[in-house]
Amino acid sequence: MKSVKKKGRQRRRVALWVFLALLILLIGLLGYGAINASTLYVRRAEVYVPDLPSSFEGLKLLYVSDIDICGINTAERAAEAINRLQELKPDVLILGGDYTSYSLLELLNRTQDAKDSRDTSSVCEEFFSAIREFPAPLGRIAIVSPEDDAAALEPVMRESGFQPLINASIGLSNGSDRLWFVGICDDHPSTIAGLNHFQKNDCVVCVAYGPSCFPQMMTLEASDSGPWVDLALAGHTHGGQIRFFGRSAFTLAQQEQKFLSGWNRETGIPMLTTTGLGCEACNLRLGSHAEAWLIVLTNHEPDLSA
Repeated sequence: MKSVKKKGRQRRRVALWVFLALLILLIGLLGYGAINASTLYVRRAEVYVPDLPSSFEGLKLLYVSDIDICGINTAERAAEAINRLQELKPDVLILGGDYTSYSLLELLNRTQDAKDSRDTSSVCEEFFSAIREFPAPLGRIAIVSPEDDAAALEPVMRESGFQPLINASIGLSNGSDRLWFVGICDDHPSTIAGLNHFQKNDCVVCVAYGPSCFPQMMTLEASDSGPWVDLALAGHTHGGQIRFFGRSAFTLAQQEQKFLSGWNRETGIPMLTTTGLGCEACNLRLGSHAEAWLIVLTNHEPDLSA
């Protein structure tokens, strides 16, 4: 009898230690994920763009997407992260949409009506106001995502010195040379087709809310045939944000899985999907990093023999 009781106590003790070990592991993972989410990496790339006019050689683009203000990632904190990048001295600042996100608590408690009626304009106004002095001598450009309130955001962007590119294009001129920026804010085929009014020798940088736009963007041709896009940028995937054994805890569309993060050049056109600045629902990252991209454009073909 004593032996049975002793074995019972031993099992309970083992179970307690296993529980404590798992609890410590969980706390450690959450702590690591929180630190990882708040650590912003600056990625750098020099991108060969054959159609780049010589007067724009060495142009520096700073691209930051998926601000996702929610929870501890407040508007003030997100703006501070952006403003710390001033030391990179970009010529053009590009924001890629998704300015707010529902926190995990809001997602658990909201109804569809609550989702449709939530007002985020004051949060976005605080964020854009805090970065209005960001120095980018050749321009500050911002697109929106389908989840953003474009009608409310457009005047906020303009008041803060940003050029809204909401399914529109804008030309950056330097004498007779011109570099085009196109903002693609949804993946409707008619939207993308309607923005394609370029010739193959035009230099066009497309900024899309997400990589689901990439396939159509690359299959459409310029008005005189040939590719119309020279560089494509997108966000929205967060690089999976929380990934275990290569699988994301978040549901991603097929094209988002294909272009999850980083550079893809399978079409011959450089296409980048950034993991973004903020997080969806909870400020945690496992298997992905928060990042901003400093992209230097060049029309000098790289020496592959070096």
